[in-house]
Amino acid sequence: MLLPFEMTSSMPNRRYGNGLRRLGGDEAATRFYDVHVTADAVHERIAAHDLCGGYVAEHPNAAANVLFGAACALALDREFARHVLSRWQDGTTSLVRPLPTSPSPRSATHRAAESA
Repeated sequence: MLLPFEMTSSMPNRRYGNGLRRLGGDEAATRFYDVHVTADAVHERIAAHDLCGGYVAEHPNAAANVLFGAACALALDREFARHVLSRWQDGTTSLVRPLPTSPSPRSATHRAAESA
């Protein structure tokens, strides 16, 4: 799971940072994502070349398994995203069981004001 995650995380982090800037986020708010654009690019090279490339260099017969594992991880990620986004579009939870609801302090205040 590490390889496909590290190889695909730079662009989402760039988008998150840019989105925060569009919404008025300051440098402190966007720093995390901006740093990870660069860091994940380095992690991508380490994961692809050093970890997987090194492993396959020592175990050439495992190359197909490494690629299959990466493809499976990406397929699972795609299915998870599809599930979550489709539920959110329907206005429902993506969780197996919804979280128990509890009144927020604001709603409790409003209820107290209405009953007075």
